[in-house]
Amino acid sequence: SSTVALGLQTVYGLVLLAIGFLATLGTALGFLGRFWWVFDVLSSFRLQYALVLLSVGILYGLTLGRAGSLVFLAAAAVNIATIVPFYMDQPADADGSGDELHLASFNVAASNVKRSETLGWLVETGADLGFIIESSSDWDPALDALDESYRVVARVPVDRTFGITAIAAGDVEAEVLRLGEAREPVVRVETTMGSEPVVVYAVHPLSPTSEVRAERRDDMIAALTDAVRREDAPVVVIGDLNATPWSYTFRTLADEANLIDSMRGFGLQPTWPNGTFALSVPIDHALHTDDLTTVTREIGPDLGSDHRPIEVILGFRNGD
Repeated sequence: SSTVALGLQTVYGLVLLAIGFLATLGTALGFLGRFWWVFDVLSSFRLQYALVLLSVGILYGLTLGRAGSLVFLAAAAVNIATIVPFYMDQPADADGSGDELHLASFNVAASNVKRSETLGWLVETGADLGFIIESSSDWDPALDALDESYRVVARVPVDRTFGITAIAAGDVEAEVLRLGEAREPVVRVETTMGSEPVVVYAVHPLSPTSEVRAERRDDMIAALTDAVRREDAPVVVIGDLNATPWSYTFRTLADEANLIDSMRGFGLQPTWPNGTFALSVPIDHALHTDDLTTVTREIGPDLGSDHRPIEVILGFRNGD
């Protein structure tokens, strides 16, 4: 019986070591996203790495030894350090004018049949602009029945499920642009907040499920970065970026276009896959230039997609 117990303890230890090693490896390689697209994908799971490494570190320390435990807990701390700013950082104060821009974005998923419910939610939010990501011609009947307070202002080709439909509650100017070598479509909307102009880009680059797709995503986001930098007015970038805040591609967009992640100060708000918080990652985003600030940000309800919608209210930053 002692031999059996020793064997079980050995297996238990090896399993913990294997899990801890893989999570530690993913933690380290995720910082090397600039070198290989796979490493960039590995950066997406900071929350999951932290939870796994905390669990392994505690179990290892309680049953097998302190030295190994400290290694795993240190790796957990590295991941936690990348998460804490979303809870500790506070958005800048608004200027007090009361001028706000209310936006909603939802990757509805091509197979989603809850179209009237989705549009009903968008209307209920009272958003000034709503963006339906992955829309297609199947959405036409629901859009035709859209509440009269909203109208469709732009639509990426509806013969594909990778479309973007923009709806607006007021007068705006909208156009479909083609960015990057692959001419990926984005929707550019010129609107106002109070009496001041604001430009909103709604985007949905390819998911990085292969080297080619990752390169196309990165090329499109690089072109988007250039487009944002050419704008004179305050800018918002919203949509499913198929990248988490820890992605090298995401960080490059934010840094080079001088964009602030609206999620900072509001905690992690993972949107995909729709389900348990601990198993999801934040890939649906709203970023803005530093002349704006986030007033509120939240995730919307489960509306039949593998994503959750996001809703954000922006104001002008206090310049004092």
